[in-house]
Formats: sequence, structure tokens, C-alpha cells
Amino acid sequence: MKPNPARTLNHLCHAVQQVRSIVPLLPVIGVVFAAFMVIGLAMPILPLQVHQGLGFGTVVVGMVAGSQFTASLISRFWAGRHADQHGSRHAVVTGLLLAFLAGVLYLVSLHCEGAPARSVAILLLGRGVLGDRPSI
Repeated sequence: MKPNPARTLNHLCHAVQQVRSIVPLLPVIGVVFAAFMVIGLAMPILPLQVHQGLGFGTVVVGMVAGSQFTASLISRFWAGRHADQHGSRHAVVTGLLLAFLAGVLYLVSLHCEGAPARSVAILLLGRGVLGDRPSI
């Protein structure tokens, strides 16, 4: 069988239309990817830092790991109202600023290793701020 040029051209045009429909979504996909990378990168390191670096037990490690998810659950209602009142663009910018603030708190926590209780308190605050971010 010979290929039908009209059919091949039709398939090519359809493929180009599909690609064009995806292009506007690429910035959104990039932001979501970066946001979840921020969350995911810290998870394997935090238990080691709290247990081995600061000398706390498994209960405190669990508190630090779970605090982000608790904050995320608590902040869902506020974040939804915030996005409805101020718009999605403002909500995304607010979420990115909160992620930046959480990163700064993580760094401050590292500089307080001499005072483990203070370091964990700052780390818990950073996890709470980072937990608010996915809601937004």
C-alpha cells in the first residue's frame, strides 16, 4: 500500500495542534515541578539532620517530618479563600515567597546547631511555612 499524502498531512497538522495546546501550560508545569522539588529535596535529609546532627530521638524526627503536612492540612481553607479573593497569580507568587522564606529558615536552623532546641524550633517553623505553600 502506498501512503496517502493527504492522510499523512492531516496527522501532521493534528500533532502540531496538540503541541501548540501544550505550550501555554509549560510555565505552570515548571512552577509546579519546582514547588514539589523544594518539598521533596528536604525530606531525606531532615531526619538525618535532626537525629544525627542535633541528637534528637525518633519522636522529634517524626514531629519535624510531619509538621509540614499538618500545616498543609490546616492552611487549606485559608489558601482557597486567598486564591478566590486575590486571584491565582497572587496565590502563586505568595506560595513562592513562602517557599523562599522556608528555605531561609532552614539555613538559619543550620547556623543554630550549637543550640539544638532552638535549631529544631526554627526548623519546625520552616516546615510549617513550607506546609502552607502547597495549599496556595
